[in-house]
Amino acid sequence: THDKEDAWQAVEKYFPAANSAENRQYTRLSQRSRANLYVSERRLREALKLYGQLANVEDTEVDLQLSGIAGEAVVYHRFMQNEQDREVLEWLDDQVIDRLRPLWDESNLDKRIGSFLAKEVRQLIEEYEQRKDD
Repeated sequence: THDKEDAWQAVEKYFPAANSAENRQYTRLSQRSRANLYVSERRLREALKLYGQLANVEDTEVDLQLSGIAGEAVVYHRFMQNEQDREVLEWLDDQVIDRLRPLWDESNLDKRIGSFLAKEVRQLIEEYEQRKDD
């Protein structure tokens, strides 16, 4: 797993985003992959930082923005699993719901945000739909 992280970081190091639009695209894709890796390793704060950067890219990069928003939803939901404070839980829940809204009716999640995030988002949507029905 450490090798994967090193590989993704190498993309960012050897293909600086500032050098070209193509490098910027590859850097952002590597950030998404690294954030996904961090989620799978439960390194949630590191993942949230990367997803936050992606969620705030320029509006012309809609799929990367959606990836960032989806990743934030996943991380906030994971934070909820260990939170005891009711106010913090409600805040985290609101963050998840706010981020799921633009993803709810998206029919092509795998292509737009990648299969890892798409699977996580579908599970979240299913959970929140069940909660609405209760």
